[in-house]
This record gives sequence, structure tokens and C-alpha cells, in this order.
Amino acid sequence: MGKYIAKRILWLIPIVLGVSFIIFSIMYLKPGNPAQLILGSEATQEAIDQLSEEMGLNEPFFVQYFNYMKGLIRGDLGSSYRNGNSVSAEIAARFPVTLRLAAFSILLVCIIGIPIGIISAIRQYSVIDMVSVVLALVLASMPSFWIGLMLMLLFSVQLQLLPPTGADSWINYILPCLTLAAVNLAVVTRMTRSTMLEVIRQDYVRTARAKGAGEGRVVMKHCLKNGMIPVLTIVAIQFSKLIGGAVLVESVFAMPGLGSLLVTAIRSSDTPLIMGSVIVLAIIFTVINLVIDLLYAVIDPRIRAQFAK
Repeated sequence: MGKYIAKRILWLIPIVLGVSFIIFSIMYLKPGNPAQLILGSEATQEAIDQLSEEMGLNEPFFVQYFNYMKGLIRGDLGSSYRNGNSVSAEIAARFPVTLRLAAFSILLVCIIGIPIGIISAIRQYSVIDMVSVVLALVLASMPSFWIGLMLMLLFSVQLQLLPPTGADSWINYILPCLTLAAVNLAVVTRMTRSTMLEVIRQDYVRTARAKGAGEGRVVMKHCLKNGMIPVLTIVAIQFSKLIGGAVLVESVFAMPGLGSLLVTAIRSSDTPLIMGSVIVLAIIFTVINLVIDLLYAVIDPRIRAQFAK
């Protein structure tokens, strides 16, 4: 197990190198001068040339990339072109909002989506099954920003029960979490249903029922454990998407998260902030995948036996 974890952690090196090289190349090739962005549109050409020289922007591409990676190894993500603040400090201030939003949303998805998927599979073609399938299709077809606007119109404007924007207290997270959960609920529900249907039809399940095992024991011990690996995979993918892709929802509800920070950085061509945000997201995705792989071993004894070799 320890060797496997060490191997997966070492995979962070090529992932960070690949992601950083691609993003750095894109930002290097884009039109515009970062020195002019920092000094403003009224700066003289002499001041722009002087700042470009001080920042090393006149150096060749690979020299600039090498200098950036040297700072990254030391834990220095640079300073924002927009306000001069440390990129690490900017990300550290915004990331907790995105993490709470993603965690609450995926928790809501699991609490609602997995039980509905299990019940739909056990009672296939029943009223519950048909309603859940139709509801999942409807939610999957709705864009997240539209759901957010409708929820805001209903609960904030019409009923005036919940605040429409901000992230000051847990109440501010209710509408954004409902928005993200609605979009991802359909995916988890359908995956749970299809996986459980496949497992229920297996021979060992029929054997357990033939031996007189109760339906609850068959579902919880024989079906649920064996059907959870694909569900865990899709939950991990959705959680990763929520951390890196909650941009629209954060914009709709004016939440100061990492997604809105990244959008602002892209609009202002803030290279250090874009680089730092993307690299942090890449590391988070890799860590989430590692945690899910370890959870596989907890659920499935066959995978645990492979880790023990």
C-alpha cells in the first residue's frame, strides 16, 4: 500500500510539469504585454520596456519557464499582475469558499442520489423508478446558471427567504449548493441505478436469496458493496468538477471562490494568478483520485489483496 501511495504521489511531478508547460505556453503566445497591464494604458513606452526588462519578460520562452518553475519548487507562485498581491495568498483566501460549496453539494448529491438510485433499481419499473428516471433526465438537461437564476427568483425575490449573493454565513450556501446538487444529482442517481441493476442480476445474489437471506441483507451486504466502485468513481469525478468548474454558479451568486477568481484572472490576462490556480486545481484532482483509489481497497477485498502484494 505504501509503495502504491508513493508511486501515485510521484505522478504529481509529470502532471504539474505538463499542466504548467501547457498553460505557460498559452499565456506566452497570447497578445498583449504584462508590463503594460501592470502600469496601465497611460504608461510611457520607456516605462513599459524598463519593467519588462526587470520582470524578465524579454527573455526567451524556456528561460522564463525555467525561472517560473524554480519559484514554484520553492513554493512561490508569484505575484498578481492586477493588484500585486501574492498568488498563494489570493488562492488561500478564495479556496475555502469553493471547497465548502463543492463539499456541501456533493454531500447533498450522495444523501439524495444514491438512495434514490438503489430504490429505483430494487423496484424497477415502479412509480418511484419512473419518476426518478424522468426527474434525472429533466435535471440533466437544465444548465446550472438557469437553475440558479430560477432558485434565486423564487426564494430570494418572491419569497425573500434566502440571500441571493455572498458567502458570509451557511445560509448563503443553500441556493448555490441546491443548484450544483440538482445538476449532479441526475448523474449519480442514474449511475447508482444502472450499477445496482447489473449487480442484482448476478448469480451470487440469486444464490443468497435462494439460501433464505433477507432482502435487506442481500441489498446491503451483497449488492451495495459490489456496486459502489463505479458510483464512487462518478462521485469523485463530480466532486473534482465541482471544485474546478463551479465558475458559473459562483458568478451567478457572486461568491468569492476560486472559480470566480480564475475568471477574473483570465479576463485581465493575469498570468501568475492563472498559472497558480490551474496548478493548484491539478494537484487537487490528483489527490482526490488517490483517495478514491484507496477507498476502493476499503470496499473491495480483491483490490485490497492487490495492494498487499
